[in-house]
Amino acid sequence: MEVPAWRVGDFWLYDFAGASGPTPGGTGTLRYEVLGTESVTVAGISYQAYHANLTFTVIAGSLTLTVPGDAWFRTSDLSPVKTTFTITIDIGGGNTFTEIFTVTYNPPVAMQWPLTANAQWSVSSVVTTVIEIVGQPPQTSTGTLSATLRVDPDETRTVPAGTFTTTPVTQTDSSTRDYQRSYWSRAAGNPAEQRSFASNDTETGSMKLRSYRYTPSSGGGGGGAVLGLPPIVWAVIILVVIVGVVALLAMRRRRPAVPAAYPPGMAQAPMTPQAPPPMPPSQPGGPPPPP
Repeated sequence: MEVPAWRVGDFWLYDFAGASGPTPGGTGTLRYEVLGTESVTVAGISYQAYHANLTFTVIAGSLTLTVPGDAWFRTSDLSPVKTTFTITIDIGGGNTFTEIFTVTYNPPVAMQWPLTANAQWSVSSVVTTVIEIVGQPPQTSTGTLSATLRVDPDETRTVPAGTFTTTPVTQTDSSTRDYQRSYWSRAAGNPAEQRSFASNDTETGSMKLRSYRYTPSSGGGGGGAVLGLPPIVWAVIILVVIVGVVALLAMRRRRPAVPAAYPPGMAQAPMTPQAPPPMPPSQPGGPPPPP
């Protein structure tokens, strides 16, 4: 599979469940739409990138929370460069609480195109997360993201959007050995399905394509990235969303008049691709999550 050529208006809508939710067994949707191309700078280096809009809809009990965001991917190989999310919630008393998360990758997590069966490679990047709350100084944390990826033989997968011939890519976390299989579709220009597993092979979550708009180029396309992100990166994106949602839900239960400090757990949010206990690792990149 060659690198996909995205166009303005291309979009993908996924249903996610399990590890990708804010609570065990959580569910929701992720919609991703290409807005255009532009330059974006990280650590003093400028990259030509696709700009895309992201929208998470997270269902946690009786609460439905919409988490908007934006992402930029290097046009040459769809490697993630930068992702932002905004989480806003009513905490009672007429007050709202808003956090802005910005995640950058230095260097971008490179993908190796074209994908061929049995190909393997390693990825490593310093991931920086900045959390901003109005009226408070930004909080910055960094960590190293690393994993190995392997291209497996083609499989046919059936999801709500239809039946697709796919090229699976298995990504294994270098430290925990948890792994994820992402089933890339040439026709969809992104994965038709993604499944996450603990190191003992227990399935912990999934993402399935519900609908999309994408026209493959004459040279082919699809594969190598979850919504444009390598599978490993979704762990970071989804983690950022999960930590923010869980913290804000806790604040809502306490119903304070005005937040006095960062929600509990934000300063300790790990930047390696694993979700906080008791949830198993979530594999957005993975985009995210996403992030």
